[in-house]
Amino acid sequence: MWLKHLLTVCGEELKKTVSDTGVLVFFLVVPLLYPLLYAYLYGQEVVHEVPVVAVDDCRCALSREFLRKSDATPDLKIISYCSDMEEARDLMHRHKAYGLIQIPSEFQKTIEDGHQATVNLYCDMSGLLYYKALLSGCTMVSLDMNKDIQIQRLAGLSDRELEVQTMPIENEYVTMFNPANGF
Repeated sequence: MWLKHLLTVCGEELKKTVSDTGVLVFFLVVPLLYPLLYAYLYGQEVVHEVPVVAVDDCRCALSREFLRKSDATPDLKIISYCSDMEEARDLMHRHKAYGLIQIPSEFQKTIEDGHQATVNLYCDMSGLLYYKALLSGCTMVSLDMNKDIQIQRLAGLSDRELEVQTMPIENEYVTMFNPANGF
């Protein structure tokens, strides 16, 4: 008797489920269309030339070199050099740029004093690929510039000694099972 009652309730619930368009969309359409939409949006898995803006509060040779090298990476494209953060934020809010590189005013002095300097990165998180491109582009530039700064400070050493001092452990980045380096 309880089995008959259970089957009756299940049958009625199944009828209600099939007749409800919202439930059908959620159970049938979403699982079928979402993977296709996701694959379309992130199909390339890599973005290049992400439009970013730069705010150089230091305005020195070292900060200009950082921005020039960042713009030269395949990941980033500096579309505007803004005079202040407000102008840069405005470009990001209008979706003209998806990232912002801000170099603080004490950038060169901090490096000359032998301390670690910072570069501030801000990114529109509407797409993780923008963040990844901004971070990886600026990280590669900072590592390259770190090596150059070390070489300048180690004047008088042979080429081999400089190589060992600036890169004691050789590093080569190879993506074995993800050649596109995508998500």
